[in-house]
Amino acid sequence: MRLVLTDMMMPVMDGPGMIRALRRLNPQLAIIGSNGLAEEQKAGEARQLGVSLILMKPYNAETLLKAIARILHSEPEQVSDSADCPEHRHSEHTA
Repeated sequence: MRLVLTDMMMPVMDGPGMIRALRRLNPQLAIIGSNGLAEEQKAGEARQLGVSLILMKPYNAETLLKAIARILHSEPEQVSDSADCPEHRHSEHTA
């Protein structure tokens, strides 16, 4: 497993809790957090835990695929913070 896409708001375990658990299993794992709320606290905590990117919902398939390709084809230190990444911006949702 090279990459995990996880929501930041889940009923049993929140995003930061999931990220911590994943980091214990594989510290090198690329993680994309998905967030539908402007909850900067969880996004900030996710960044501190080493999330590769945070995508704001809604996003379309193209945005998600570009983000995944960018992360999987980058060296870990080359993946920038979500604030600098065009994939994190609000995109029109497509089904």
